[in-house]
Amino acid sequence: RDLSRPTHIALDADENVYVLEAGERNRVSIFQSNGLLIQQLGGKALGKLLGSEIDFSAMTADLNGMLYLADDNSRKILIYDWKSNRILSQFGSLGQSRGQYRGIALMSVNNRGQLAVLDKVNEKVEIYQLEESLFKTPLKTDVVRFSGSTDSNCQAVYAFIKQQLLCIKKGDKGIVVLSAEGEETGSFASDITNPTTLHSGQQMVAILQKNMLHAYTHSGEKIYSIGRYGS
Repeated sequence: RDLSRPTHIALDADENVYVLEAGERNRVSIFQSNGLLIQQLGGKALGKLLGSEIDFSAMTADLNGMLYLADDNSRKILIYDWKSNRILSQFGSLGQSRGQYRGIALMSVNNRGQLAVLDKVNEKVEIYQLEESLFKTPLKTDVVRFSGSTDSNCQAVYAFIKQQLLCIKKGDKGIVVLSAEGEETGSFASDITNPTTLHSGQQMVAILQKNMLHAYTHSGEKIYSIGRYGS
């Protein structure tokens, strides 16, 4: 269950954790909330459904557990049901116009079936409203409301519980909890240095750190760690 430079992470409503290792390993690993490995999806194997190998550049999952995968070879976005091993939809192509991409780096889908796609090469964000046939309204939803903007020394900020935020501090200073007003109220997972990204779910927080995946309760108690330390 070693990980090699994981780049993207997501959780669904059942607290399954999805981890993308872009690059050499080119695979998505799916873990249960207790850390048990459910399945691994490689770009070569998944590419058999398309007729050509997939080179993952970004990944996310919705609360229903549907996977959204960006293919750096075709510049397509794939909506994939891993439980039935079916690609439900695919769209996109190489280029600079609407619906065309040159370097998808991030994707995110909300509980209203809106998919945001960040293309770092074309320097744009596109937002799609998914068809009802592709997006089932989840039974469990994540809702966050912001009272205003914040100005803090954060590399990235993520929605947390009770209208709070989790902030990955700049300069390898770990993770802190912010109030809705942007004030630091304490640290989170203080044993982790240099985290790369995280995702907060209904019951836990999943964090990527170099070659490691860590899972914590909302109160900051460690549930499990997967991977190995080192570069």
